[in-house]
Amino acid sequence: MDIRPPASEPPCRREDLRSPDAEKRHRARIAVGEALLAAEREKTRARKRRLFRHLRVFLLLLVFGGLFSIGAAGFVFSKAYQTGRTITLADPDSAPKTAAATVRETAAALSALAGGGKKEILRGAERGRVNILLLGKGGPDHPGRDLTDTIMLASINTDTAQVALMSIPRDLYVTDSTGVWRKINSLYRLGLERKVGAREIVSAVEKITGQKVDYFLAADFRAFVDLIDAIGGINVDVPREIYDSRYPGPNYSYQTFRLAAGLQKLDGQTALKYVRSRHSDPDGDFGRAARQQQVLRAVRNKIFTLGVLANPSKIARLLEVVSENIRTDMTLSEMTALVNLAKNLDTQNITTVVLDAWKPDSLLRVRHFGRAFGLVPRAGESNYHEIRTLAEEIFDRDRRRQRLAAIAAEEAKILIISPASGRKTLHRL
Repeated sequence: MDIRPPASEPPCRREDLRSPDAEKRHRARIAVGEALLAAEREKTRARKRRLFRHLRVFLLLLVFGGLFSIGAAGFVFSKAYQTGRTITLADPDSAPKTAAATVRETAAALSALAGGGKKEILRGAERGRVNILLLGKGGPDHPGRDLTDTIMLASINTDTAQVALMSIPRDLYVTDSTGVWRKINSLYRLGLERKVGAREIVSAVEKITGQKVDYFLAADFRAFVDLIDAIGGINVDVPREIYDSRYPGPNYSYQTFRLAAGLQKLDGQTALKYVRSRHSDPDGDFGRAARQQQVLRAVRNKIFTLGVLANPSKIARLLEVVSENIRTDMTLSEMTALVNLAKNLDTQNITTVVLDAWKPDSLLRVRHFGRAFGLVPRAGESNYHEIRTLAEEIFDRDRRRQRLAAIAAEEAKILIISPASGRKTLHRL
């Protein structure tokens, strides 16, 4: 076969380079070739980045779901490995691993789940408490895609197997790492913009609660909807009828969301509306936070059923759902340790706390920053003492009630004198 170039464009010989036109053609060919090679190298690097990402979410599902049958292990291993290739590392300092290392870590994780292999110790276990920051955000198809309107600190008492959830309102004002006052729901986005991952919001939650945040997990609306649909919906006891005529619709519009009181089976979209709606709830954002905790428990209960865990196709679907829409800084080994810890947790009696500002004993109060509505601690703008005490005593509510009762029994009073009018008022603490 004749593979010589056509006569209209003869090969570029050394003597042809003396011609300006020939030299231009030669340099153009070199430039095109270099561009193609650069594009191919970038594709290769992208494939490697996807290939070497950690297999974390697979184990996250097992935290809620427990162990599955040995007969599906080979299938799940294969599916889990494929899912792990699409998970983005949340820690900006993390480095990708080789494919061989990922395979070894996956095998070691499954071995540990089966009762063998080296046992990883979770951060926080040495102090008897593991704290995981749970963040919910809109995602790519929603305004404010990285604003975390759901902020919960999930705590596990490793000594008593107790679980507690503390919801922090999105309108709470805090200072960022540079001392600027911001709503707490903007700090995750700020960290992404500053290329420090979740460090801004993690630092703020640690400052507010006085608790060390050991890990974080962020999920967007799509992960929430797809996960609930993948497990066949959830059952929720709706405490009061919801009629919200201002529920956010597409393109900044509004739509009406209505849900009757009583036991309801919710699909993914309805569950999302249930946890996002707030205009018809007399408790506002605080009622919404309580519903978010309720749905989280319902999801956990559904995943824990044998009907989900014994079905390989549902397991595969769960892996596909979460791989694109969940971010965490847990390593695979730490996920394995969390799975083993979760086997003995008392998840039927989860302690739930919502920080609010509308009850007599609420720890927050309303304050306006210019025209913006905000919340601050009732003890003072940066005084988190009461919230830290609540977080510290969250596993011992009886001790907290006894302490508050003792304070009330003192009937302590404070006299306030107005310097302008000299008016005196006596207030009970």
